[in-house]
Amino acid sequence: MKRGILKGSFFAALIGLSTFFTLPDTVATASDTYWICSSNQWDNGTCWDNGTTPQTGDSAFIDTPGVVITYINPANPTLEYLDVDSNGYVKQYQDTLTANYMTIGNAGEGTYALGGSGSLVVNNNLTLGGSGHGHFYQSSGGYAVSGTLILAQNTAGSGYYSFSGGGLSNGDTVVGAGGTAYFRQTGGGHTVSGTLAIGQNTGSNGSYNLVDGGLNTAYLVVGSGGKGAFNQSGGGANVAGTLTLGHNVGGYGYYGLYGGGVNTVNTVVGVGGKGSFNQTNGGHNVSGTLNLAQNTGSFGSYNLSGGGLNTQSTAVGVNGKGVFYQKDGGHSVNDTLAIGQNSGSDGSYNLSGGGLNAARTTVGVNGKGTFNQTNGGHDVSDALSIGQNAGSNGYYNFSGGGLHTGRTVVGEGGTGTFNQTGGGHTSGVVSIAQNAGSTGGYNISGGTLAAGSIVNNGAFNQSGGTTVQAFVANNGTYKLSGSGVNTVDGDFVNTGTVRTVNTSAVFTGVFVNAGAYESDPSNNYFNNLVIETTGYLHGGTGDNFFIADNFYNNSVQNTLWNTARSLLSFTAGTDTLHDYYLTGVDVGASSAGFKDNYAWGTLQLDNGNNLNMYGTALYLDMLVLGSGTSLNLDGVHVYYNTLVNNGGSYALLNGGALTQLAYLQPNAQVPEPSAFLFIGSGLAGLAFFRKRFLGVK
Repeated sequence: MKRGILKGSFFAALIGLSTFFTLPDTVATASDTYWICSSNQWDNGTCWDNGTTPQTGDSAFIDTPGVVITYINPANPTLEYLDVDSNGYVKQYQDTLTANYMTIGNAGEGTYALGGSGSLVVNNNLTLGGSGHGHFYQSSGGYAVSGTLILAQNTAGSGYYSFSGGGLSNGDTVVGAGGTAYFRQTGGGHTVSGTLAIGQNTGSNGSYNLVDGGLNTAYLVVGSGGKGAFNQSGGGANVAGTLTLGHNVGGYGYYGLYGGGVNTVNTVVGVGGKGSFNQTNGGHNVSGTLNLAQNTGSFGSYNLSGGGLNTQSTAVGVNGKGVFYQKDGGHSVNDTLAIGQNSGSDGSYNLSGGGLNAARTTVGVNGKGTFNQTNGGHDVSDALSIGQNAGSNGYYNFSGGGLHTGRTVVGEGGTGTFNQTGGGHTSGVVSIAQNAGSTGGYNISGGTLAAGSIVNNGAFNQSGGTTVQAFVANNGTYKLSGSGVNTVDGDFVNTGTVRTVNTSAVFTGVFVNAGAYESDPSNNYFNNLVIETTGYLHGGTGDNFFIADNFYNNSVQNTLWNTARSLLSFTAGTDTLHDYYLTGVDVGASSAGFKDNYAWGTLQLDNGNNLNMYGTALYLDMLVLGSGTSLNLDGVHVYYNTLVNNGGSYALLNGGALTQLAYLQPNAQVPEPSAFLFIGSGLAGLAFFRKRFLGVK
């Protein structure tokens, strides 16, 4: 019989669903009953081909084209199977209908409307659109499916569910198993004890729109093997387990949060496929971990432009490629924000607005991580680590906004790079190349950096006329270069190498040099300059060293020291009285005194300043005494080629002496007196720095 074959083919199609059952080899056709009237009421026995309403164990088929049946049946039998097809329409606003299995739109088109006090119970599976088109409208009442609610089971099928009130409960819900399906919830409560899957298999396309009401599910999978979309503009979605977008290879899942709230234990955007989460409003609360790009080859992106995102931890690029864009809104991470978590991963975070707060932020845990900040605020209560473990690569590009950290580590165990062209960075400690085997570099050409201390074991490059406020302990390379005035506001201890290249470098605190200081050529401004036994200065023509307070030279690195063509000038600082302790040896009136002996091209005493010199001997190409100056040589013998005295005086104490060498320095260049006016004018250009940092009123 044709109808019997239809029923049998349906049962065969059910094999392979999440709820399995066994059918007898033959189906008793005596229990099959078919609607034969036009529109009427369900309980009209004359409208069924066996002359009575379907009884418990019967299978009811509604395949008369275009009929509308109103369900009225206080007896409430339990049907084996109900099929609504061929443009059939069942309306239920009272009583209870129970069936073991149910299909709406098996091969044609079917519609079911549930409202009022009606109750629909399906003990196993309900299919809304097998290979046909199924529609379900629920405005109130109760609907329970113990097994699986399936929308668009096959490729040719389509299913539509409109849910505006009442209660709906399922074991599992599949929106788009093989075809195209759409679920719209504007009210009521939808409870799924198992998994809500949207876009389950390859070629499927499913969409769930939550406008209002409540959704509670154990698991939510959007884009398992096909395309899935979940759009939420209101209401509340609660996922007791994991929300997954793009579960399998080839799957694509999208979640649009425009209002309302979604709560999950874990959210994974891109497990094995591609996932995208777009949040413009509302709240997304993750009590566990938000992961982007979990497996190798996966892709996950998160776009936050409004609302709030709260997680225990966030990982961008776990094993695949993850991208996070934050334009506005708030992202709070109770524990760690990890970018580029495992080896081979690639993660990037782009902050252009809003606020990001984390206990720890790690850029490049074991893989590659990049953080780009153009605006907004990034607050890290503990540590920002860039390039955490061996083999990792981390990059932080900072051009605007605010960055506040407890600690900033650039190159903790791997390779870290921090590029700052703008914005304000404040930190308790900035550590560069912290551990053995790590590589770290900090490049600042704009904005400000203020830290309690900077410990540099790698490379620090300062340019662009910037100011760094910190105590600096340099064990690596610290370079100041380029136009403008580059300022370090704080004490500075150097055991590595400091290079100043074509710039003006200002050090407002005490500068202790136990390493190399190389100027090429630059203006170098110090308050107090202390050279330890292992330290030395290296300069040439055009390299100028200005001392606002005192100069203590304890160096024994005479073969490395080279300032025989450089300028040393004592200028007004906190006061006009200066001490200069030197270590040169006295070899007599000989040009040999300029070689490996801490000699200077020019020693200049600025107008109104007084200098006390202590030591043995100093060799100069030129000595310049400004107006109202006094030079006290306490046991020091100064040898010079040229003396320019513009109104100063000198005193020879305890065997001190002043002897002219008559140009014994090889290749010495004697500048015109007007040149010293030029040097003085250069100092005037930095007067405001001295007033600001050195306490001059």
